[in-house]
Amino acid sequence: MNPTNQPHQAAPPPQPPAHHHHGPQFPRAEPHPYLLVSAAMTTDDRHVHRPTLTVNEHTTVYTIPVGPHELDNNAYLVVDTATGHSAIIDAAFDPDTLQTALSTHNAQLTTLITTHCHPDHWQGNQALLDANPNLRSYSHRNEQATITPTPTHTITDGDTITVGDHTTLHILTATGHKAVYTDHICTSVIIVIDDTTPIILTGDTLFPAGVGNTCGDTDAFTTLLHDVTTKLFDRYRDGHILPGHGNPSSLATERRNLPEWVARQW
Repeated sequence: MNPTNQPHQAAPPPQPPAHHHHGPQFPRAEPHPYLLVSAAMTTDDRHVHRPTLTVNEHTTVYTIPVGPHELDNNAYLVVDTATGHSAIIDAAFDPDTLQTALSTHNAQLTTLITTHCHPDHWQGNQALLDANPNLRSYSHRNEQATITPTPTHTITDGDTITVGDHTTLHILTATGHKAVYTDHICTSVIIVIDDTTPIILTGDTLFPAGVGNTCGDTDAFTTLLHDVTTKLFDRYRDGHILPGHGNPSSLATERRNLPEWVARQW
């Protein structure tokens, strides 16, 4: 993480260390929203801060905290309640925890989506694929090459994925998120469930208090802010924001901050 907004060091490791977080960049002395969950908490304690949302009579979304506390990752389990068919979005870490969630909710995993290629979002993929041999895995084609194992299917803006009989995942994309250890600019997948009162799984594109980290790249920031503005804030009056790390928010809450984000350019 870089909550003090200091320059990152060179010679990056092959995977993102804990202090190089992928979320929004915050000004000096501001608290980092991912740290609202204390490192002293247990995994069970973190569930108190993560919602279970019933989209409608057909679909439920469970938030599953996984991985190191300092990264504060969220995986999401979307269950079509009539059939039990389900999708997991961002199997970041702890595949045993995710398998337990599937059993707890009597869910059959049919769909695995990775929002973008950064390795703190797909460490659990291989184990889930091994345990669920008919599982279909998805990412945007620009992210495929550096996700292990390579997703079997690609998705892009405007696509839909059907889970069970009644649950539809609407796919949007947003470009601009970066990590300090690579020059790659992510084309991230955003998943929208129910256009009426949407639940929006934003990966690392949108968080409480800012868009995803663009590592000081003003062009990437401009593109990312444009995408989340036109595809989310302009399209929906409100909706639940469920990010790849940390606590949830809403479009109504974050919309009032857009002028500040534009002014500060991160």
